[in-house]
This record gives sequence, C-alpha cells and structure tokens, in this order.
Amino acid sequence: MARPLRIEFPCAFHHVSSQGHSREDTFVDETNSATFLGVYVQESQQSTFARL
Repeated sequence: MARPLRIEFPCAFHHVSSQGHSREDTFVDETNSATFLGVYVQESQQSTFARL
C-alpha cells in the first residue's frame, strides 16, 4: 500500500529521520558520521530550510 501524500503548506515542519537497513546502524564509524554532519551543516547554511 502506498504512503499517503504529504500535506504541504508554507512554513510547514517536516520531520526527517534515517535508519539503516534492517535497523542496522546508519553510520559505520565516527568518521562517517562526522563527514555527514559536515556536509549537512554546509548545505543547510546554503539552503532556505531551517534545522532544529
């Protein structure tokens, strides 16, 4: 069954999460996690979305 369409409107909040396959860890080590966070911060500073 398909997921229902997301209701979108201006200034809406969206919760984004990530989980590994079969509930495995998403990041293999601290270096991998730090790299992701660095890219996330860099991109979020250049985008219009807000991080909470």
